[in-house]
Amino acid sequence: MTMFINKLNNKLFSKNYIYRLMKYLGISARIRRKKVNRIRIKPEYTIEYIKFYNEERLQKRLGCMAPLEYRYHASKSA
Repeated sequence: MTMFINKLNNKLFSKNYIYRLMKYLGISARIRRKKVNRIRIKPEYTIEYIKFYNEERLQKRLGCMAPLEYRYHASKSA
């Protein structure tokens, strides 16, 4: 709401000023806040996933090998 009023009037009114003005005029409004859709992940899960991603995940483009296995195979044949 504050941003809308500031843009409309080309001013920089504070949030508290707007609230005081609304209270004085008898205007009530519901202020909606953006929901934060973040899932908190434990560090152990992240380490576990990185290990899976590099050592166990098979990829077709790497000849059905895991990335770590492919790197070892490529370095041996070079």
